[in-house]
Amino acid sequence: LPLRTLTTRLSLFAGLLAASVAAHAQIYTVSKTNSIDAVLDSASFDRVFTFGAGDIVAPGLSVIDVNISVNFAKLPGDSDELSVPPSGPFSGQPYFDEIAFTLTYVNSGTSINLIRQRFEVQAFSQFFSGTILFDDSAANVVNVDLDQIQIGSFQPIDPLQAFYGQAFVPGSWTLGLNDFAAGDALRFYEATLTVTYAAVPEPSTYGLIGAGILAGLVAFRRFRAKK
Repeated sequence: LPLRTLTTRLSLFAGLLAASVAAHAQIYTVSKTNSIDAVLDSASFDRVFTFGAGDIVAPGLSVIDVNISVNFAKLPGDSDELSVPPSGPFSGQPYFDEIAFTLTYVNSGTSINLIRQRFEVQAFSQFFSGTILFDDSAANVVNVDLDQIQIGSFQPIDPLQAFYGQAFVPGSWTLGLNDFAAGDALRFYEATLTVTYAAVPEPSTYGLIGAGILAGLVAFRRFRAKK
């Protein structure tokens, strides 16, 4: 065979082998929901998601994806009403720049900002009540509209990829909820954290694939040189 043809076939073989390694990796997904509601007005609370040994099929595998949905409301005034949706009537403008959400993996100490005071000082005269799904694969960052928080899927301020590659073991994750100023109370209703984890092939696996290809090329060159 010509060297170019052999090289092409070896590369194809390597690709198929790498794909096979990835395909045989077991992937698991687990979710936890915290629905302990609260009203925050110039205050902060934590909501905890605890994964026990019975929740994790294979402890110690690597985190490969994380997303979290948060259902909350930000309204004008400081009423302690928790109805869903808020009934109003409301007057004035809610200050979305007072909101900060964080997500922390307690076991590793890694923490990121989901929302962090990145909106304009004062928004339109439209309150927010709904659910945001924080997902790195979303098209836009959560503050794509600096005047108004929107319902839907958005990238957080800091990427959730900060958790990728960490060992997923029994323990806790914490959603930090903060409202930094009095008035325009923040209402938290529910949040769901979803973690996907898998056995990620070691770099040495792919190194062996590359070494095999290189050895094949060297052997072929020597064979041709002897002819």
